[in-house]
Amino acid sequence: MNHRLAGYIWPGVAGAVVTFVVRYVMGDLSVALIGIVVFAVIYAILIVLSRTMRWADAPMVYAGTAAAAASIAFIVSHSS
Repeated sequence: MNHRLAGYIWPGVAGAVVTFVVRYVMGDLSVALIGIVVFAVIYAILIVLSRTMRWADAPMVYAGTAAAAASIAFIVSHSS
C-alpha cells in the first residue's frame, strides 16, 4: 500500500462504522451496506480532491465530512 494513503485507512474505517450504524438504526442491513459504499465513494472523492488541490492532509476531517454527508443525505431522504 502506498505510504501516503496509509494515514487514510483508520479514519476511513471509523467513518464507515459511523455511517453503517446510523443507517442500520434508521433502516436495515441492506441500507447500512449501501451506506458503506456511499461513504467510500464520497471519501475517495475527497481524497482525490485534496491530492489534486494540494490541500493539507486532514484524513479525520475528510472521514467526518463523508460520514456526515452519507448519513444526512439518508436521513433527509427518509424523513417525512
